[in-house]
Amino acid sequence: MSHLFFQRLDNILNYLLIQTDPVTLDNLSQVTKVSSRTLRSDIKTINDHIVSHGAEIILLRKKGYVVTYQDKAAFHAFWSKDNSGTFLFTTADARLRYLLRIFLTSDTYITQDALLNILYVSQNTLYNDFRTLRDILANYKLKLINKSNLGYTLVGEEQDIRYAINHAIFQEDLSEFITATNTVEKDICMNIDYQQFNTLFWHDLNPLIKVDSDYFHRNAFANLLLTVSRISDGYTLDFFEQDVSLTAASHEKIVQFVANLESAFQIKFNASEKKYVDYILSENFPHLIASDANHANQQLAQDIVNSILSNLKKNTGAKWVTDASLKQNLKEHIRRLLQIHTINGNRHNPILESVKNNFPYPFELAVIVIQEVEDTYGISFSEDELSFIALYFASAIESFKDKRSSFSLAIVCGTGMTLSSIIESKIRRKFPDTFSDIEKISYLEFEARQNQAQFDLIITTIPIPNKAPHIIFLDINYFDAAFKQIERAINTLSTVVPPTSLYQDKHFYVINDQLTKAALFTKMHDALADNAFVTDHFIQQIIAREAISDTLINDVIALPHPIGDSVKISTIFPVIAPKGIEWGDSKRVKFIFFMAIRPDDVSKVQYVYDALLDFISSEKKQDLLLKSPTFDTLVSLLTTNDDIM
Repeated sequence: MSHLFFQRLDNILNYLLIQTDPVTLDNLSQVTKVSSRTLRSDIKTINDHIVSHGAEIILLRKKGYVVTYQDKAAFHAFWSKDNSGTFLFTTADARLRYLLRIFLTSDTYITQDALLNILYVSQNTLYNDFRTLRDILANYKLKLINKSNLGYTLVGEEQDIRYAINHAIFQEDLSEFITATNTVEKDICMNIDYQQFNTLFWHDLNPLIKVDSDYFHRNAFANLLLTVSRISDGYTLDFFEQDVSLTAASHEKIVQFVANLESAFQIKFNASEKKYVDYILSENFPHLIASDANHANQQLAQDIVNSILSNLKKNTGAKWVTDASLKQNLKEHIRRLLQIHTINGNRHNPILESVKNNFPYPFELAVIVIQEVEDTYGISFSEDELSFIALYFASAIESFKDKRSSFSLAIVCGTGMTLSSIIESKIRRKFPDTFSDIEKISYLEFEARQNQAQFDLIITTIPIPNKAPHIIFLDINYFDAAFKQIERAINTLSTVVPPTSLYQDKHFYVINDQLTKAALFTKMHDALADNAFVTDHFIQQIIAREAISDTLINDVIALPHPIGDSVKISTIFPVIAPKGIEWGDSKRVKFIFFMAIRPDDVSKVQYVYDALLDFISSEKKQDLLLKSPTFDTLVSLLTTNDDIM
């Protein structure tokens, strides 16, 4: 049996193994009776299989292909073992990786028989793989077509093909992509001397690049390497719409960089390719963009940030919203976003799914507050941008959590510092280690404060009209009674909302029937609307929220909820579906929690999300709930911090 499940691949490798000198592509093509383009694809496939075993086929510039070894003994032990290559396509993921690579890097037709021989699978399995492959390609506006007597091939715009190669192949393993520890870029772009390109990139562009993000640096590098490789292979952009205006200094450097690439690799960048290079660099490094509206953008960024923080305060009432670093980070991010919008760009967040899975509460807050920003300013935020903003929220929340072991207190006194000091001493004695910061101020100073909400608690000896709930009037004639008020206020500050406070046993379903996602939405809407918990718009707002970003977390649990004001009474409606509900992309979910939450109850949801994340991370808890799908079991699992033994 063939080691690589395709005799031609074995033949190519075996031929190279016995050569003492590099073999040119033309010579290899004559020997193997395979076209040059197919050979390049075959060599990439072979390297996918042998690199982990200590060997690699590399191209020596102006000489040809040769097998090199990182561990010669390990490779020979692998290659001499019968059937050692049989694991190559034993999983659906492995087959999809191969299919993506072969169709994205070749414009020839590939027959079904050839694929069946290569993958060594049944026709039904291949068709199932094709269905998944088509879904993946659709995300990049690409199509897989089949022509009788010819086979399958991929069709789409060159720009979209490059985008797909970068994101679906180069960045499949994000950590390896960022650290440049894999060989996939070199394999795909093996017609280009990688080291020579790397030298040119750093020499010509280093003065321009701000390496504040390893990802965006690597993203620009990989995109430009791929561009040079594709041009060298004859795949060029005939049209590119975005025309970026660069700063004078960056324009001069990039023009020289392109000229050096043309000279080094004997290629020609047409006008569209030059605009594409400008776009790639400016999308990853927005500071290169020359914007006549810079001052206007600064003010607009400030206005948007103020709107975000105002909406956060209104929806959560949380103290972390006042974090100074949050405001600064948001302002800088929105400013970059506005610059990128001038070139119709969109920054990809490589950890989008991780943000949604691990920080669902901050992500949901981002969806809520940005919806209002979009309506007010007419600026669209992609799902990637929402996830960036969610990360800033998550950072502020975590930072605030670290400070919550103690609270801040203001003592407002109009009779002098002596009484304030007495009150402070009594408070410190009565409530040790409770307040990290106690500030004594006069009534006039208090009235002049623009941010009175910066204090967790305010004690005043002067009656304040229309006082907020966190302001306590201390009657000096009744110290003991006043201190009981203070104690109750501290208990309120310290109280965490129970994670099950929004659950009710009447809102709990077990569904053993096969239901579609749409049918489930209708069923839940009717159940809540019949009890006047939601309005008639609830289902439309649920669907609208799913359209922004699906609410599936870690492929385990779905948290559908409305975006809008269709909830009258807050509640969470869990649904256990042992047979699973299809949630898109052929994923089936068994735990669905309908989050019907009023806007003024959003702050309570943070603790609900925390409990659900614990549930998601525990397969034992999930199994237990499936074995005993009752409301009491659910409540017990959500209130148990440790994994079930």
